[in-house]
Amino acid sequence: MLADEWQDLYHNCAAATPFQSWEWLYSWWEHHGAGRALRLVTLREREGGTLVGLMPLMIERRPGFGRLLLFLGTGITDHLDILARSGWENEVALTGTWVLWEMGAWDVADLQELRPEALAWDLFERWTGYKAQAEQSSCPVVPVMSWDDMLGSVSKSTRKMARRTLRRMEEDGVQFKIVNPDDTARTARVLVALHWESWQGREIDPIHGSQWFEPQMTSIIRRIVASDYGGVSEFWKDGEVIMSSFWLSYGDFFGAYLVGASQEALRRYQVSSIFQRYDLEICLSRHNRTLSMLRGEEPYKLRWNPEIVANSRVFFGLRPFSTRLYVAYRTARSIYTSSAPSWIKDTVKRLRADD
Repeated sequence: MLADEWQDLYHNCAAATPFQSWEWLYSWWEHHGAGRALRLVTLREREGGTLVGLMPLMIERRPGFGRLLLFLGTGITDHLDILARSGWENEVALTGTWVLWEMGAWDVADLQELRPEALAWDLFERWTGYKAQAEQSSCPVVPVMSWDDMLGSVSKSTRKMARRTLRRMEEDGVQFKIVNPDDTARTARVLVALHWESWQGREIDPIHGSQWFEPQMTSIIRRIVASDYGGVSEFWKDGEVIMSSFWLSYGDFFGAYLVGASQEALRRYQVSSIFQRYDLEICLSRHNRTLSMLRGEEPYKLRWNPEIVANSRVFFGLRPFSTRLYVAYRTARSIYTSSAPSWIKDTVKRLRADD
């Protein structure tokens, strides 16, 4: 099965994050594949047929721009990339670029959310036609350290508030646990409910508020936890879960993906301090070297003095005119929505959620 080969390749790709795992991308495809054409490009060793590279792509038709070539998982996935077996990176990039030229049936490639160390940069660099790039998302990242060292690196007010909320949590008898893999169905349901509750009275991202968000997260959490590429942390008080977080962990990488908290917990605690303290504990136990708070520069992330690492978006195509037109459209849309009134931004978000 390709799933088994994919998993073997994943375990032998130094640049991989859990977002490139079969578990994550297959779960995404289950819920978003309709209307899109799958293009899984597999690259194999000439002798023996060992899978040495994989480009998880899809084609999506967009009126006015033709057929877009996108990464599987585009939208809810914080880091997108190809996979290459260690030692085969150059061959995968060279052959992969040639395959894209020969494959046809697409017009413009829009490869999003590339980390600075993403292997897909090699495809972009080797492309000889028209191409362009732009910064896309910002990911606050901190080095993994002890909680005491973390507190020593932040402002006095943050340190004081964090210590106070953790004392209050202990006094209230709040218990922390990492969920058993056999309990992921309940876990996902509770997490999404708490996530929605924590956004009461505020405009939630339409993607997160959609009807398919809970079943999709259930699929992702079930597979990710079963493969030990992540887990769910829960905080219990008086027999109920009051806070929950879904995190991803593989190799040096740790990513805090989704959190939720009851309104009572939000009133009583500075929940970001609680999540940060226990995320660091998990990182140390799993030997992660970096803790990424993933996309977004929200104030609660910035109080931990993170390094801001930018994801990028790259464009290239088979037809220069179509590619230039698409890049111009995306650039104009980015400028317009960044300066547009809030009602226009909300409309754009809703349209993107429907994509």
